[in-house]
Amino acid sequence: MLKASSRYLISFCISSLPLCALQAQTREEILHYDFWGRYDTAYVDTLRSFSQTCINVSKLPPKFYKLIQLVEIGIDSPSIDTISPEIKNFTKLESLSLTKSKIRSLPPERRHLQRLKNLNLGCNQLDSLPSEIGELQNLEHLDLFRNNITSLPSSIRNLKKLKRLNLIENPISQEERKRIRRLLPKCDIRFEY
Repeated sequence: MLKASSRYLISFCISSLPLCALQAQTREEILHYDFWGRYDTAYVDTLRSFSQTCINVSKLPPKFYKLIQLVEIGIDSPSIDTISPEIKNFTKLESLSLTKSKIRSLPPERRHLQRLKNLNLGCNQLDSLPSEIGELQNLEHLDLFRNNITSLPSSIRNLKKLKRLNLIENPISQEERKRIRRLLPKCDIRFEY
């Protein structure tokens, strides 16, 4: 059994270890959360962090989007290809990492993530970002490592708090790199290792 507090739920390779294989720190804080079957939980409404690797599902179950207190989400899944519009439920979210997937686009509902500071969409299949990305005013770190992005929208200049932008292993021309640097003069931008 893995241990988890009432605020953090972390496990690895759901295909071999189900989420319900967690045990809380104390007997009073029983936390069992199996999205793909049972739903037996206490303190889930206080869960702040969710992290999973190697999830073997093509989309997250509807129950996941009821964890509206989440501040941090970290998921890597080679099967996930879309982000549900239900992402809008996570209005308290500050860090979102959806990596090693097949995501091709971002839903318009991401504009509800106004507290978002860290967005990691590395190792996906994005070929562009929507112009609404500039609405994420609190974004400080944007990781787009290993995608198919060739350019960024001009609205990226609205991300005044952006400190780091990772564009390594994207087919971005030298001319576009210069344009991005002009749009974000105070940002640490990485195009190469």
